[in-house]
Amino acid sequence: MGTATVPRRPAARLARRAPTLMKSSGAHFGLIYFTNAMRIDIPSVFVKLRAFMATMLTKAGTVGAVGASTATQPKIAKVEAFFKDSTVLKYCVPNEHICTEIGRFLGLPVPPSALVYKAGHNPEHFFASLNFNLSPSALPPIDTARCGTTMAFETVGIVLFDVLIANEDRHRFNLSLDVSRNPPQLTVFDHSHALFGHQNGLGIARLVGVGDKLGIGTHCLLREINTDAFFGEWISRIRGLPNYLIDAICDATVPLGMITAGEAAAAKDFLKHRKGEIERIIRMNKAEFSAISHWSLLL
Repeated sequence: MGTATVPRRPAARLARRAPTLMKSSGAHFGLIYFTNAMRIDIPSVFVKLRAFMATMLTKAGTVGAVGASTATQPKIAKVEAFFKDSTVLKYCVPNEHICTEIGRFLGLPVPPSALVYKAGHNPEHFFASLNFNLSPSALPPIDTARCGTTMAFETVGIVLFDVLIANEDRHRFNLSLDVSRNPPQLTVFDHSHALFGHQNGLGIARLVGVGDKLGIGTHCLLREINTDAFFGEWISRIRGLPNYLIDAICDATVPLGMITAGEAAAAKDFLKHRKGEIERIIRMNKAEFSAISHWSLLL
């Protein structure tokens, strides 16, 4: 697994640059720019990178802190992130970026992320997600039954979020539940196969094909939901997704050459339709929630 290093700069200079690192407007929604001084060695599609990400400090803490903190100057920390590109899966970065931004807006425990740019590298743009695994070992598969009981509210949120983005790839290895923490810490990650799917060039066809199906395949948490008690809250959150957010995040990777304007438009129409019709889509597919014996909300 390759690494990348960022040269150490004076803390004050980094603090002044921090507000411009994450640009949240127009086509550059969530884009980080690094200088040519950054070195990258990428032998594979999935790269673990150590980088400066000032906007992630609220989650990352002060691991490897390199500057002092005052009331007007934030502390800059060195944190780890996972990088993905679209060299193999055309829609990998757009899928990750769009779905992660939506998940975090809904209030799901999705790690902070950004689009990252490296001039002169092939490819030049990546999706970066904060590495939340502080242990040297790989994360174990989630205990879905424990998740369904310990985190019942969030379990419903994850399933309905995956309905919204048509994520057919939610399995035990792209969820994490740390019950050693109080309260337990749930993390949701990896959306590279959602939305446009994983077949290169067939993104629009995939959106059309999903239609009003649940679009979540054999979701690992679907059978753990035995009540519709929390559906109302999550349906309300999904319906409340602002159109401007959907427009911004779907358009973000068009100027980067990752999707076409037509594909972005199709994604926007798809998400706006599903957010508005989320209750009807669930009602049409209630039989797939086989563990719910009595419905009180979606009669």
